[in-house]
Amino acid sequence: MRKRSGYRAAALLSAGYAPPDLKLAGYEALALKEAGCAVSEVISAGYSAADLRSAAYTASELKHAGYSATAQTISGYSPPELQEAGFSASELRDAGHPAVALKTAGYSLSDLNIAGYLASDLRIAGLSYESLGENDDSLKRAIIP
Repeated sequence: MRKRSGYRAAALLSAGYAPPDLKLAGYEALALKEAGCAVSEVISAGYSAADLRSAAYTASELKHAGYSATAQTISGYSPPELQEAGFSASELRDAGHPAVALKTAGYSLSDLNIAGYLASDLRIAGLSYESLGENDDSLKRAIIP
């Protein structure tokens, strides 16, 4: 990506400019990523989690950089992306995701129960007594209307 100056971010970085300089010059986070900047450098330059999302950084990269599930949710990362990054069902619940979104993302009924979803949340997510099988009496008791 080039700005009006015609210089690529990589060329400016090689010439001694720092990521914050490029941000001030109007370069997008994607330009820094394409220039080989680590996610930590892009964050230090002052780009937001939404900027990082637009630059195609993964939820896992942001998690390793210290961004919470809540911050990533606000920036547009989905429950499947957050699950792939290693966030727990509890973290996604705290970030405001309903049980049905976590079920769709692939979290187990046990994960949802441990996360603290109510029996009514589990029913809304489409989980029923019959769907539990024979092995989980504590969860069956939670879902029985």
